[in-house]
Amino acid sequence: MTGNHRRDHRRTKSSSGAKRREGSKVHFAVDTLGHLLAPCVTAADGQDRAQVLVLAKRAQEETGETVEIALVDQGYTGENAADAAEEHGIKL
Repeated sequence: MTGNHRRDHRRTKSSSGAKRREGSKVHFAVDTLGHLLAPCVTAADGQDRAQVLVLAKRAQEETGETVEIALVDQGYTGENAADAAEEHGIKL
């Protein structure tokens, strides 16, 4: 149901030497036919799972609260992500 697309794959090093990503990611929820339900754009260095709450809310608003189960990429898994989806009645 969700996916993301990085617009810019360049990596740079911060002053501490740690790698960081520049650019943005596009996260989205689609239905089983591939129709777009909920787009969300974030900074490329953000965590995918942090967008589950926003995507779940938007998907439920778009469908009239009919989404019950979401199939997600590994980046959108974890206890916090599952709890965020459950807030909107969606099981990951």
